[in-house]
Amino acid sequence: MVSIAGSKKLKRQMAPTFWGITRKDKRFVVTVKPGPHPKNYSIPSAVFLRDTLKLVT
Repeated sequence: MVSIAGSKKLKRQMAPTFWGITRKDKRFVVTVKPGPHPKNYSIPSAVFLRDTLKLVT
């Protein structure tokens, strides 16, 4: 069966460049659930805390 909502996974290589994450470190990254904002201009809070600020391991 095919999911109507689409894939919930995002590979790191396909993530937007403004996220500022390493591309070849791991395979997958957290997807965006943007709400009222466009998906192209959103960054997941997990990516921001873990990869940008280095607060969470």
